Amino acid sequence: MKETVLGWIISGRTPVLNNQRTHQHSFLLRENASLEQNLNRFWEVEPMNEAILTPEHQACEQHFITHTTQ
Repeated sequence: MKETVLGWIISGRTPVLNNQRTHQHSFLLRENASLEQNLNRFWEVEPMNEAILTPEHQACEQHFITHTTQ
């Protein structure tokens, strides 16, 4: 068990019942917070910084702006 910025995680091996070649995976998620709260937490933990664009990336951005509509 390990506490992360976004909550607790549990990992480890589970016993294989009949066949040594069979992989068994179990997942459980219990969440009391709303989707909106979780998205807000994500952006608080991972803030977006303005990137320094290369000339190639700037050209790509300009092409996208010129050739798309919203």
